[in-house]
Amino acid sequence: MLLMKKQLIALSALLLVGLAHSEEKPNLDLLNSSLNPSAEIKSVTQSAIPGIYEVQINNQIVYLSEDGEKVITGDIYDLKQKFSHTEKTKNALRQQTVASIDDSDKIIYQAKEEKYRITVFTDITCPYCTQLHEQIAEFNDQGITVKYMAFPRAGAGSQAQKDMQKIWCADDKAQAMNEAKKNKQIPDATCDGNQVIEQFLLGQDIGINATPTTIFEDGELQPGFVPAEDMRKILDEKALSAK
Repeated sequence: MLLMKKQLIALSALLLVGLAHSEEKPNLDLLNSSLNPSAEIKSVTQSAIPGIYEVQINNQIVYLSEDGEKVITGDIYDLKQKFSHTEKTKNALRQQTVASIDDSDKIIYQAKEEKYRITVFTDITCPYCTQLHEQIAEFNDQGITVKYMAFPRAGAGSQAQKDMQKIWCADDKAQAMNEAKKNKQIPDATCDGNQVIEQFLLGQDIGINATPTTIFEDGELQPGFVPAEDMRKILDEKALSAK
C-alpha cells in the first residue's frame, strides 16, 4: 500500500510538471523584432507537436520553437487522423472573420427554403464569378443562400474597386449587382465607409487570392466556380460528415 501511495505521488508530480510545461510560452522577443509594424501577435498556443507553439500573426499561422529562435511555416498534418491541424485553425479564423462582417455589408441572395449558407468573395470583372451569378436562382432552388463579399482582384484604387463600391452603396445592392454582372452601366452612388476595400483586405488576410472563392459556414475555403448542383452535393457531404 505504501509503495502504491509513493507511485501515485510520483505520478501526480509528473502530471503537475507536464501541466506547468504546457502553460509556458515561448520567447517572443526575436519574433516581435522581425515583424512589420502592422503585424500583431494575437495568440500563442501549444501546437499538436510538443515544444512547438502555434502563433497567430494577424490572421496567419506560423509555428515557433520554445526558445523563440526558429519559425516554421506550413501545415502540421496528422497522418493517423488524416487532417491538417493548421487548416483546422485557419477554418476557425476564417469563420470568425467572415462572421465579423455584418450582413448589411454583404449582398445576399436568400433561399426561400434555406438549408445552407455560403459566403462568396466575388469580382464584377471575373468571368467565373459571372458564371456563378448566372446560377444564383439555381443555388437558391437548391436551398443555398449566397452572401457576396467584395474582392476586386485589381486591388484598391482600381476601376473594379470603384465600380463595386457604387454597387455596395446602391439602395438595392442585389439589383445593382445583377446589372453589373450583365456588363450594364453601374449608376453613381455614394455612402459612408469603404466596404469594398475593407473586404478586399480582409479577404487577403484570410487567404483569398482569386475569385470566386467560397467560405463555408465552418470556415473551410473552396476556390473556384462550383455549379449549384455540385455545391449542394458538397454541402450535403459536409453536413453528413459533421454528424
